[in-house]
Amino acid sequence: MKHLSQSEWCNFNFHDAFAENIKWENGSIVMGSVFRLNISKDSVHNPFEYDMEIKEAKVSFNNVNVISFEYGGGIITDANGQKHEEPRCVITGAEASDLLMNELSGSLGIYFLDMEHDNGKQIYTLEAHNVIPFFSVVFSSDPIIVQWDDYSCEAWYERHPFRKD
Repeated sequence: MKHLSQSEWCNFNFHDAFAENIKWENGSIVMGSVFRLNISKDSVHNPFEYDMEIKEAKVSFNNVNVISFEYGGGIITDANGQKHEEPRCVITGAEASDLLMNELSGSLGIYFLDMEHDNGKQIYTLEAHNVIPFFSVVFSSDPIIVQWDDYSCEAWYERHPFRKD
């Protein structure tokens, strides 16, 4: 691939990105085809004056350790037509890894990806949907690696700035 970015997650906007060909092998998560991923105009890898949508990217996380997997919390309607918030379920340990592995089969719609540092580790929070309509997973990993060849167009929020964030 023509372009390679390491450790620069803050230059990418994963909101509404879509991932396919996902593999979890040997402690690594590799999203083989990520679409609708946007790169900041401030990135050294973006030669354009706008945030740009990347045509197709490969995104890798190495040395992954799943910390927690959370789901639920949506609004449900009971038999009497009353709306209630569904309780959130937070899973840790091996069961959290198993749930994530199940969600990574097939495709993945991504709402959000964030990263923070904790005692020298990079801790990522991924909010997405697949089999479970909405889930959040927290994991540690080596720095993110993003690879791509081409740009497709200005980012969706550049074309419709009233919709950004």
